Amino acid sequence: MEHNDVVIHDEHNSNAFLNVLTVITLVCICVLGTIGNSIVLIVAVWKQKYSSVTNCYIINLAITDLLFLLISVPLTTYLGLTNKWILSGIVSCRVHVYLAYVLLQATCYTLAVMSVDRYLYVVSSHPRPPWRTPLNALIICILIWIVSIAFIFPYTSFSSSTSNAEMAPINPCEVSAYHPFFASCYFPFCAYYILPLLVIALCYTRLFCYLRKTSNAIKRHKNSLLKDGPCAPSNRRRVIRTLVSLTCAFALCWLPIHTLEFLNCQRLLDDFYIHHTFLLNLFRVISHALSYFNSCLNPFLYALFNKDFFQ
Repeated sequence: MEHNDVVIHDEHNSNAFLNVLTVITLVCICVLGTIGNSIVLIVAVWKQKYSSVTNCYIINLAITDLLFLLISVPLTTYLGLTNKWILSGIVSCRVHVYLAYVLLQATCYTLAVMSVDRYLYVVSSHPRPPWRTPLNALIICILIWIVSIAFIFPYTSFSSSTSNAEMAPINPCEVSAYHPFFASCYFPFCAYYILPLLVIALCYTRLFCYLRKTSNAIKRHKNSLLKDGPCAPSNRRRVIRTLVSLTCAFALCWLPIHTLEFLNCQRLLDDFYIHHTFLLNLFRVISHALSYFNSCLNPFLYALFNKDFFQ
């Protein structure tokens, strides 16, 4: 009995430590991220930065990050700590899950579109391609939101309808705990992580090869190219560094949580959870914190690699 009491006491202390760590970490992330993304939007409106195509996508990314930090992070944190839905009777927790997926999809597809746009812009022979206008960028951003809203709905409905009483999730706001359908596990991992990263990696790989191939020609015609303004090599490299840093941050910050959710969906962590509960819970806290930190990190990457945005 004494041994059991010690084990229960240790588990209680461990859970209390994780709860305190979670609250402190996520409060800091929310505050910093909200301030950073708000500054990006304020500067964009104040100095009319939306007249640039790249800045249109950056603004769209800041909007998704800000909404994610203000809506998804606090509600998910409270739900994880108490296992209770705070808005019960007002808004279904399924709406919260749906909105979180929409914001995630809008974020990763905005990054993918930015990489495609940058590749087409750099390899274009025209210094200012006629198709590359702020209006077209705005239309693309609207289409990203439409696709994100429409594309996620069948998945959330499918996941909800295939769960049965025996496989009901412990978390009342979880889309699905486990069921044998292939799409339920592979769809979010592929659609929100693998697919956009493949598009981004392909674009930047081809862009790197193109810039390397034309580097000698750029050096020979340096004086003339420097007069092109937005097409100048230094400006191109600076924008590319910004986009690559945003992409790497997304890839690294979201990999742990996507991996964890994929393994959990396949029920590959059940035995590990029984024997290493604290370690798995700690990794879960770190994974969620990293995914939230991505929304906090982006505006600081803008300031570091794209200083013209704030001038």
